[in-house]
Amino acid sequence: MPMLKAAEGKYQRVIVLPERDANEERFSNVGACTVAVYGDLHAPAEGSITIFPIPCRDRVIKTALCLSEDFEGGWIRRCIEGGLRVYMKKENPMFTGKEPAAYRKKILSYYQDVKSYGICFVEDEDSCNQHFKNVKAEVKPQSKARFITMQDLRDVPQGGEFQIHAGDVLTALAKEYVEKFGIRIVEE
Repeated sequence: MPMLKAAEGKYQRVIVLPERDANEERFSNVGACTVAVYGDLHAPAEGSITIFPIPCRDRVIKTALCLSEDFEGGWIRRCIEGGLRVYMKKENPMFTGKEPAAYRKKILSYYQDVKSYGICFVEDEDSCNQHFKNVKAEVKPQSKARFITMQDLRDVPQGGEFQIHAGDVLTALAKEYVEKFGIRIVEE
C-alpha cells in the first residue's frame, strides 16, 4: 500500500485482481486508482511499470523457469518482451534456516535468473530506478531476444555446441541441461 500511495500523481495506477477479489473499496485509502479484473487486460501498456507488491517465491520460480501458463506469468513474459519495467517485492526473511543448503542454493539461483531478465527486487520503487537505468544502458539494441528452453537443446548431441544471439536468455532448466550434457553455448 505505501508503494501505491507514493505513486499517486506520478502514474496512472491500475490494480489488477482476480475476479473474486475485485473490490475497489479495499483500495480507497490509496487515492485515485483503477481496479481491473485479469480478464479485462490483455497486454501491458507501452511505458508501463508492473509492481508485484506481495513477495511470492512461487512467482519468482515460475518466472525464472519462463513459465507463463497463468495471467501473471503471461503478463511478465509480455513485459520482458516489450522491455517494460517489472518490480517484485523482496521476500524477507528468505529462509527459515532449516532448509538444506542445496535447496537454498537453488532458490537463490532462481532469484539471480529473474534479476538477469531485468526484473528488480525492491522494498520500494525508488530504490530500483538507478539499477534499472544501469540495466537498460548495458542492453544493446538488437533483434528480438529469445528464451532458450531445454526443448530447444534436445537435438544437440552431448558435447556439441548451440548458437545464440546476444541478449538471448537460457532458462534455468536449459542451463542445467547444458551443464549435464556438456553443451557449449556460442554467441554469434
